[in-house]
Amino acid sequence: MSTVTVKEAKTYPLWKVALSLLLSVTVFTGAGNFLGTRFFWSDLDLRRIEKEIAYYQQLTDAEPLEPEHRVNLGYTYLRRGDYGRALIQLRAAVEIDDTYMPAYLNAGYVYQAMELWDEALENFQKVTELAPDDYRGYFNMGICYMYLGMENYALDMFFTAKALRPGASDVAYYTGMTLERMGEYKAAMEEYEEALSFNPKYREAQAALNRLSRMVN
Repeated sequence: MSTVTVKEAKTYPLWKVALSLLLSVTVFTGAGNFLGTRFFWSDLDLRRIEKEIAYYQQLTDAEPLEPEHRVNLGYTYLRRGDYGRALIQLRAAVEIDDTYMPAYLNAGYVYQAMELWDEALENFQKVTELAPDDYRGYFNMGICYMYLGMENYALDMFFTAKALRPGASDVAYYTGMTLERMGEYKAAMEEYEEALSFNPKYREAQAALNRLSRMVN
């Protein structure tokens, strides 16, 4: 349990309340994985991120034993590419509540971004234990297994994720990537086509499908 003490509550301007609602939705209902997302921030974007960090830091200072604030702060550090500070906040959230699933999910995203697959896998495994009906834990375990060269395990995770979240284009895409690594090109093409049927603007899936079409035909 964290030894930090609760400070006197603070008041927040209306714009900060609105920002909190918006960002919480982004953190907890966003894409199923962080890997592959590369941010190219303009100066204006960076200023906004710094404002978000300051805001979540203020919330954390006011309510240091609220794990949601620390997860939001950690995720914002992740978006800035500050993985060390992100992990500090996410580990603190786990110390406060070791059953708080979003802390493990976002820690997994940080380790994915760092390409530390074993550490990421451990956190996503915890996600599946705490939230067995949430496809993101299985999906991201599959990504880790794929990059660890354990393709059969990856496919098992992806098929579980598909059963929990039919229509998830990312799951189909990474299933295709795994099959392509295994040399199962026609099966991979079917997965890429499935991803495009869910999201016709999925550029990576279209590029992969085009590449394999030239190889197979």
